[in-house]
Amino acid sequence: TNALLTYHISKGNADLQFGIDQTTGVITTAKFFDRELTGRYELTIEGEDGGVPTGRSSAQLNISLSDINDHAPEFLSKTYTTSVPEDASVGSVVAFLVATDADIGTNSEIQYYITVGNEAGLFALNSSTGTVTLNAS
Repeated sequence: TNALLTYHISKGNADLQFGIDQTTGVITTAKFFDRELTGRYELTIEGEDGGVPTGRSSAQLNISLSDINDHAPEFLSKTYTTSVPEDASVGSVVAFLVATDADIGTNSEIQYYITVGNEAGLFALNSSTGTVTLNAS
């Protein structure tokens, strides 16, 4: 019976995100993850034998979730309104568009594009910064 080991998660699993096979110690996921809510888990795993007295040991298991691109960018405003003087010079800043993305890393990088309404090419949009400038007058 001394060789009979049992395992359990003693800390870090309050939301029951993980399960553990008491016999093998294999840890499995019990729920879906949302990295934007919780990006890291720190579990304490304990193992004990069947001896008398019982022998125990523990280990820390740190789990970091990698991001998936599960959030679309969102503009801070749904409508941007501006005016341009008729004598504005080419290159004048017309507007600053701002969007955010709840993802991280490359999944949160935003590229800005004008998709309709600029057929005459009057405006230029910096695809990285969201700055709209006058392209022609």
